[in-house]
Amino acid sequence: MKKILFSLWMASLLFQGCAPVTNFHGITTSVPPRAHYRKFIVHSNLVDVNNRETIEDAVVQQLTAIGVSATASYSVFPPETAYTWPEKKQMIQADGFDAGLLVQVVDSYNKTQTQFFINHTAADFTTAHVKMQTKILDTRAFKVVWQAKSTSLAQTDDEGGVSLEDVMTSYATALVNELQNDGVVVGTSN
Repeated sequence: MKKILFSLWMASLLFQGCAPVTNFHGITTSVPPRAHYRKFIVHSNLVDVNNRETIEDAVVQQLTAIGVSATASYSVFPPETAYTWPEKKQMIQADGFDAGLLVQVVDSYNKTQTQFFINHTAADFTTAHVKMQTKILDTRAFKVVWQAKSTSLAQTDDEGGVSLEDVMTSYATALVNELQNDGVVVGTSN
């Protein structure tokens, strides 16, 4: 009886789906101690405007939630504009941004695994994997001062899809926690 109840409990957890999870690794930093950044411009490398906005908005939301000023780059440099890199750098400095945060989506794929249960049944579960590279540039010299790799995992729905908003919220939350742990940002609220 205990085996059956345990199997049913495990199956219910797996079938309910799990919130996306993000882990950071390969972190390198040259941020001096107590040199906290206070005003970020956040940029993503995605060509698709809607996905770019989703990523930038998720990071901006998490940074502002802890009291750090952050602006999505699409609001400063709309997609239909054609500024040169020197013009963008000048505008970033003139607007008082002390750091730029770049989110690069490196790879994404789905992976299916079979889960075996105690009652000798099996089910296939597909997980979406999104790999990203994140860099922070000090805008005084536009030099990378912090970078990390990350992997976000999310269970796909019945049609094989995944919510980009949920994955990016997981990513942005983990990112801001990592930046606080590394002393790159200091939140004023939680």
